[in-house]
Amino acid sequence: MNRRVCTAPSTLERFRLDGRLRGHLGCVNTVAFSDDGDFCVTGSDDTYLMVWNVASHQQCLRALSGHEVREEEGREGKREGG
Repeated sequence: MNRRVCTAPSTLERFRLDGRLRGHLGCVNTVAFSDDGDFCVTGSDDTYLMVWNVASHQQCLRALSGHEVREEEGREGKREGG
């Protein structure tokens, strides 16, 4: 599924690629940043959560998340025992 994002050019100019975080083997579906912006957590179709140092682009932690479907599907799908 392709999604298009429409926004003002001035908004897009604020964003730039600073580096790449390499490590996931699947599509990254979720990214969350710490309050201070020093770290981020990514969740992927490869079922791993990864914690990254934003400044150095280095992986700090890699852990199995336990999820079996993409986050978007998990919110709407049936849950076991419920």
